[in-house]
Amino acid sequence: MLGALLLASWLAQSANPAYAQPPLPGPPVPRAPVDDPPVDAANTLGVRGSFAYRPTSGGEALAPAGGYSIGVTFEHSYGQITPSVDAGLELDLFHDHFQSSTDTALSGVPGVSGGISDADHLLMQTSFAALQTIGLHIGPVRLFAGLGGGVTVGYVSYPNVSTDNTDTRTVLQPIARAGAGVDISVRRRFGIVIRADYTHPFTHPWFDGYQPFGDLFDAGVGAVYRF
Repeated sequence: MLGALLLASWLAQSANPAYAQPPLPGPPVPRAPVDDPPVDAANTLGVRGSFAYRPTSGGEALAPAGGYSIGVTFEHSYGQITPSVDAGLELDLFHDHFQSSTDTALSGVPGVSGGISDADHLLMQTSFAALQTIGLHIGPVRLFAGLGGGVTVGYVSYPNVSTDNTDTRTVLQPIARAGAGVDISVRRRFGIVIRADYTHPFTHPWFDGYQPFGDLFDAGVGAVYRF
């Protein structure tokens, strides 16, 4: 009799859902890191260093043709032309620096009969420009190009041995700029950029028989951050 009661109790518990074993937990669902960039990140901030060259240097007696530049860019993507092609607006701030501190013969400078100077020969151009950009996305790579314009503030300084003074001049010029490059995503919001720009001023002021504030070519590499 006791055995029959125990068997009936066990059968009743097995048939009752309240006594059923809970299901085993499945594998965890992977989640993206919380700091991954959103798919609609529309802004890109970039910094880069570049080799700078003056193809129309107007004579290297005033400043060398080769130098360096530092640039900061901000780009806002405002629309998709196709799923892989976007359009945007970019703002540039570039500083191009050309300087020579070595002894330089000044016999080629108009109005100077000859002589040697060990003072700095310096030319700087700081430019502000806005560019219309277009980009093509291929996986983690974005090919881009831009075209626009702005202004540049130019400064030149060099020693004049005929007067024993340093001659300087500052000019403001309207410019056109074209740029192109490749942006490669490396990790999360960050990437590297390889880029070249050509800047053409619309005015060519004379300075002691030369036109030192001419075209500029910049090519370099930097980093980008998307947000």
